[in-house]
Amino acid sequence: MENLRLLRTEAGLTQKKLAELIGNGITQTQIYCYEHGKYSPCIMTMKKMADVLNTSMDYLVGRITYDHMAETVNESGLTRKEQKLINRFRRYRESQQQSVEKYMDLLEEEIIHKD
Repeated sequence: MENLRLLRTEAGLTQKKLAELIGNGITQTQIYCYEHGKYSPCIMTMKKMADVLNTSMDYLVGRITYDHMAETVNESGLTRKEQKLINRFRRYRESQQQSVEKYMDLLEEEIIHKD
């Protein structure tokens, strides 16, 4: 489960929340054990993890190094990359969020003036 922790944190999920989303009696402790290689989940659990994390089972377990689903749009209409940025933004304090917004305004001005 080489990429489980990476995918979980990119999605802004705690181990507990991921366990809840997977269901089937999966616990936070089991997620911890999967992330640290203590044991592996069954195929059905891996499939559910891949679905929840919007990835392939091959990327989840490290069989491939490029996550081709990173740019795939999910049910919310966002790519995983876009969702990751939103999750990061939400963790910032109000003053940090305002700084990000100001920077984005500057970028918008730059784009407008280029045309």
